[in-house]
Amino acid sequence: MGIPDPEASRQHLEAWKGRIEQLAADTQEMSNRFEVLKAVGADPEGLVRVTVDSGGNMVDVQLSERTRRIDTEYTGQAILAAVAAARAQMAEASAQIISETLGEDSPAGQAIASRVRAQLMPKTGEED
Repeated sequence: MGIPDPEASRQHLEAWKGRIEQLAADTQEMSNRFEVLKAVGADPEGLVRVTVDSGGNMVDVQLSERTRRIDTEYTGQAILAAVAAARAQMAEASAQIISETLGEDSPAGQAIASRVRAQLMPKTGEED
């Protein structure tokens, strides 16, 4: 084994630096897009519409007039269904942004997508 070529080593480090800088830029673009992302979901009967932010937090809720005439427990279930629908929409939109910015084959993108999916779609222990 011979002495490494200094010029080849420098070129290798420059290429590595370029990949790291591109990953940082792509990650910043992804973060910027997540900041403004919102998703809307509704229950199957259209009683409730909710908006969630990129973290899956409810930021708006709209109740139809019909909710005034139904049991509050049923309205509560409709709200939960609408939140779940909005979070599912957010998970899809987030996956799209991750794919567009980091790439489907990116290990970093796959790890981020997995964490986002786990945050937005937590397992409840119940089978559908």
